[in-house]
Amino acid sequence: MVSPGRRFQAEVRNKRLKALVNGTESAEIEARANAARMSISAFVRAAALGEVGDAAQAEALRQFDEIIAKMERSVNAAVLAVDEANRRMEAMR
Repeated sequence: MVSPGRRFQAEVRNKRLKALVNGTESAEIEARANAARMSISAFVRAAALGEVGDAAQAEALRQFDEIIAKMERSVNAAVLAVDEANRRMEAMR
């Protein structure tokens, strides 16, 4: 239920699970969670529920979108520069 003044109410998570891992596994889990831009808790929960691929794919697509947007801006700037150079050359004739 939504409380007054709040747009949403987070799901209450009050059950704790324990898993023993070694130092290498701990570092790998933390690195993967960071790469997916998730907390370790959210990452482990998603991995255990078979949802981690979706989060990782979504993050990868977000990063690709950023790269493509930067490339589009660069191409647009280059086209404008070429157009301006062509106008100047044409004005010299």
